[in-house]
This record gives sequence, C-alpha cells and structure tokens, in this order.
Amino acid sequence: MLWAFASLGIQNLPLCQSIAAEAVRISASYSCQDLANTAWSWATLELSNNGPFIESIAAAAIKIIRDFNSQNLGNTAWAIAKLS
Repeated sequence: MLWAFASLGIQNLPLCQSIAAEAVRISASYSCQDLANTAWSWATLELSNNGPFIESIAAAAIKIIRDFNSQNLGNTAWAIAKLS
C-alpha cells in the first residue's frame, strides 16, 4: 500500500504512520522485495526519519542481505541513506 501511494506521489501522513507502526512489528517477516519497496516508498514520499521504522527495516535487511538482488539492495541502501 505504501508503495502505491509513493508511486502516485500521495502523502497521507496518518496512513503512512500506521503502516510504519505495523512494519516495525512485522518487518522481520518481510521478503527482500518487501523491505526494499517499503524503504523506497518512505524515502520517495520524503517522510521524516521515523527511527524505529527505519531501524526495523535495516535490521530485517541485514538478516537476509545475501538474498537481495541488485535492485533491492540499491533501493534499500538509497532509501536508508536518504533518510539518514
């Protein structure tokens, strides 16, 4: 859902904050694509750096980093760098 809003350039802060809160809770179960898309979307919408959210995305990514393809890795790295 966050990816769709980012692709359309729609910034709905209450929805994004709700998604971030849920992502903190379940990001350990995200696939490489899920992590990359979520991080990319947050950065593309230029939302503020929600520390716990970005930290949970980064922590989940580190655990499965060897499974990332180059696109997922690039998108995740770009997003975290942009938000830092």
